Amino acid sequence: MEPGKEVNLLCLGIGNPTPTVTWTSADGVINWMSNLNNVTFTAEAYSSGSYLCTIKNEFGEAFKRFYLGK
Repeated sequence: MEPGKEVNLLCLGIGNPTPTVTWTSADGVINWMSNLNNVTFTAEAYSSGSYLCTIKNEFGEAFKRFYLGK
């Protein structure tokens, strides 16, 4: 990923009760991204790597993984 490029990660989940959304990377939970289904940010050199979106409610959970290359 070229630094300075805008990145959009979309992870949609619908449920009742409304599910929570948690984003994690190799560094752990990304708090500023939590409970957001659609995340846009400007990539930096350190942004490359794997991102995992977890959507969860009391009935189950789903995962979606994104990978940003260098």
